[in-house]
Amino acid sequence: MAMKKAKSSVKKGNKASLATPEKTSEQIRAEMTMTPIMTNTLTAKAFAEETFGEIHVGEAFDVMIDSAFKVLNGDLSEAESTLIAQSTVLNTIFNDLARRAASNLGKYPEATERYLRMALKAQSQCRVTLQTLSEIKNPRPTAFVNQANIAHGPQQINNNICTSDDPSSRTHARNSENPSNELLGANNGKWLDTRTQGKTGGVDPKLETVGKINRP
Repeated sequence: MAMKKAKSSVKKGNKASLATPEKTSEQIRAEMTMTPIMTNTLTAKAFAEETFGEIHVGEAFDVMIDSAFKVLNGDLSEAESTLIAQSTVLNTIFNDLARRAASNLGKYPEATERYLRMALKAQSQCRVTLQTLSEIKNPRPTAFVNQANIAHGPQQINNNICTSDDPSSRTHARNSENPSNELLGANNGKWLDTRTQGKTGGVDPKLETVGKINRP
């Protein structure tokens, strides 16, 4: 039945199906056993049969594939109802465990602590489930931020970059020189005055040596 439904859906064009006339039965069987929809169907069937009894695999596959293609077509109503139902169950678990912790309070502190830990875990999962539901109902806006180049170490900045095709006209930061930091030498006729200091003369009396009396 599942295969017949899949074939008819392919003709309608509203579902992708594993069954096509070009595929052999062995190929279809291999794909059916490996597709996520079928494997999850078998897992859900194994757990559900413990409570509801035997479930036909074909019918379970039909239900699973219908749920999957609702989401693919933009219908999130089933996903939303699943999340709200699970949050209700988790809230029930939280309250039951919290009451068990309260009944053991003062008598069995270790049991109280264990129940409270499990209760708070259920409460945390309930919060996450409701948060996921809220994000589905109210998607966050996407922000496009320009990338900033931030270096956490030394940077080499190339100033005075020439756009000329002549490589000799390009100046790189590592080759730049600061002439103000150089010692005076033979460049451009500049020399250090290495001569010994001469005696004060009488040409400019203001520059005469200070007398012993006037020294501090």
